[in-house]
Amino acid sequence: MTATTRTLCPIHGFDASLSSCAHACEHTNVRFVLALAVWVCYVAIGRTFVPAIRRHPNAAYSRTVGIGLLVAFIVLFIVFMWTYLTIIFTGPGFAKDFVPESEDPSWRNTHAITPHVVHSNYTQADLRNGQQLSSPQPETVPVGHDFPTSFSGTSARFSNHGDLTSFGGRVSQEAAPYSSLRPHQHETEAAPVVLPTIPTPAFTTNPRPISAPPTTISSRIPRPTPAISVGPRWCAHCKIIKPDRTHHCRHCGSCILQFDHHCVWVGQCVGWRNHAVFITFCFWAGVFCCFSCTVLVVDSCLAPEVDGQKIALITIAGILFIFTLLMMFPTHVYLVLVGRSTIESFQTGDQQRAEEAALKLEFNNPMCPTKDVRAVRKQWKEEFGGVAVNDRWKVGRARDRWRREMGNSPLGWILPIGRPLGDGIHYEQNPRFGPNGEWLPMRQWPQEAGRL
Repeated sequence: MTATTRTLCPIHGFDASLSSCAHACEHTNVRFVLALAVWVCYVAIGRTFVPAIRRHPNAAYSRTVGIGLLVAFIVLFIVFMWTYLTIIFTGPGFAKDFVPESEDPSWRNTHAITPHVVHSNYTQADLRNGQQLSSPQPETVPVGHDFPTSFSGTSARFSNHGDLTSFGGRVSQEAAPYSSLRPHQHETEAAPVVLPTIPTPAFTTNPRPISAPPTTISSRIPRPTPAISVGPRWCAHCKIIKPDRTHHCRHCGSCILQFDHHCVWVGQCVGWRNHAVFITFCFWAGVFCCFSCTVLVVDSCLAPEVDGQKIALITIAGILFIFTLLMMFPTHVYLVLVGRSTIESFQTGDQQRAEEAALKLEFNNPMCPTKDVRAVRKQWKEEFGGVAVNDRWKVGRARDRWRREMGNSPLGWILPIGRPLGDGIHYEQNPRFGPNGEWLPMRQWPQEAGRL
């Protein structure tokens, strides 16, 4: 028997044939959308509007109505193709084009390694095994001490949500946010020293005064919080330090600024540079599909004969209308208004599952809230001031967040000409979070945070 050799992709790190198949599939999806657009033109114009203009006896519309519908169809088709071609050829913002390559900071600073604590009230294994921690269990991760970056004049401050990649619009997380993170392979050379306590953040020197919590059953159950690691996030594939909200996509083989998701229907990622264009594309694609579906439905009801192509197109256009205009468009508008990306919005579900697991340790069925369960949830919400776990980038008013994502020009909000503000690297952080993305309770907020 001859052994088969596998060729590893130098960018993605897995079988190169799988990478080639994924890219071929994406190109096929783009060709399918373009072919579908051509088919819609043929059915709508050749089999619906032209017979009406020529006053064919089987035409469902009059000549005047046919001309008006033809003009409206052409306008919508042009805008739809404009937005689709723009999203195809507009890159998401590759981090390597904005951030210079650098060496692994853990290797460059082995002489000055300082251990930092990775903290979580509950780990995923503890919750699964039904164990409750009486006190936080720190785990050390050695990182470079005060490693300077090109993004700011101070020490590096990066979030740690793990590298997230998606397949077909779905995002998978390589590092569970509620599990204790372990040192990377290149960090095991140092001998970390476990810190006995969690250091107080620098900005909490003047914490907001609050009264001591009451001694109740709810005060004895700590709220689970995501694990946070401190230090630069270095990508071994792109050889760069990843800025905040940047994640590596295995499909594109590159780190994407403000990574949202990888869309197979546009053949690339949606990120900082093209998120505004993607939103306008979803809107006009939905409007175009809705118009085409409505026109064909009325034509099929009034025509004396049934056209199989029209029936098939009605079904496809109706599905795409629901997917783009009723699902994708409002979802992304909401995410922009609350200052989140698609992968950041998934933290809500992770937090809910962690809280349910924590409550399960104390109560038999947390899904059917009792008086004590409701009291615990109410106190958790009050303890963190109603701030969600993924509100780290929710700064300012909703109108300001919309302009940062879609641009200042209202015309760019409806046409694919809007460009985001900023540079995709620096983001203003919610002061109710720690410098490394720690989800802080109200007692650790700075005094100015309570006035926001």
